[in-house]
Amino acid sequence: MFQRAVKFEARLRLAIAGPSGSGKTYTSLAIATALGGRIALVDTEHGSASKYADLFGFDVLNLDAPFHPDRFVEAIRAAQAAGYQVLILDSLSHAWSGPGGVLEIKEQLAKRREYNDYTAWGPAGELQNRLVQAILRSDLHVIATMRSKTSYAMDEVIEDGRKRTKVVKQGMAPIQRDGFEYEFDVFIDMDIDNNAIVTKTRCPALTGKVFPRPGRDVAEILAIWLKGQPAPEPPPTDPSGQGHDPAGGGNGTGGGGSNGHTSGGNGTAPVDPQAEAGRRLRARLEAMGIDMSGSTTVTAALAGVDQPWAKQAVGLIKQKDWAGLLQLELA
Repeated sequence: MFQRAVKFEARLRLAIAGPSGSGKTYTSLAIATALGGRIALVDTEHGSASKYADLFGFDVLNLDAPFHPDRFVEAIRAAQAAGYQVLILDSLSHAWSGPGGVLEIKEQLAKRREYNDYTAWGPAGELQNRLVQAILRSDLHVIATMRSKTSYAMDEVIEDGRKRTKVVKQGMAPIQRDGFEYEFDVFIDMDIDNNAIVTKTRCPALTGKVFPRPGRDVAEILAIWLKGQPAPEPPPTDPSGQGHDPAGGGNGTGGGGSNGHTSGGNGTAPVDPQAEAGRRLRARLEAMGIDMSGSTTVTAALAGVDQPWAKQAVGLIKQKDWAGLLQLELA
């Protein structure tokens, strides 16, 4: 059951947060360049990264709103397929709080009859989790930037012998989901003087360190730490590319027999309306550019589509009206 732990070579997962002007983009490019290899950069900041094109060599994807998390997932997979070694996501704050990001999707869902402010976090959270998994599973060095904002908390203090509640400034916090920084190996806070303060790290050599205008110095430490034995081959994936189908059929092929099919008297498999409805919805979502190759459910994907047919489809899935789904016009 247990076996000796082995340190394998790994890909970097680095997050850099800071206010405007702190040097997040420049630092990302400096570290990426020192790591070596081809660099791809997703720019949600109105082309600001390209202002450094005379200093660093990289390819850019200028991403405009809507900032649906699946668009970042698509960019991650495209960068890996194109053979890049380093991917910079500048910035991931837009995937959370930008137009079309997770917070806006959640608010739109909460307005629907089948959701409320609490239950809307279910499908919205799945979109966020899908983005996290795309980052963690990619065979790339990933450097993500995030904007920072001032963080406040309610605190009890004693004034004039009386206990009072005051709003206390706690410092800066990244604009992303709470705890998002723990998904990364290293988290750096940049201040307005371009100092990099390492606030969280799995690399012991970086613990408690502060780097003025970081770049090659940080990259060299990280490059040594990322070394290890050759990583094992990942387990094979389903070649059909179909994950769990929320419309039924645990493996996306249907729910009739043990393998999703039932045999008729003549040895042919009759059409399973549940499985066929799931396949039809999945095909429509993929045609819209929504990535369905992972463990994403059809229901979660539909929740992010602000179109009448998608809302009707969610309702029919809840009612298990597979015949109605087959007749639904997906347009």
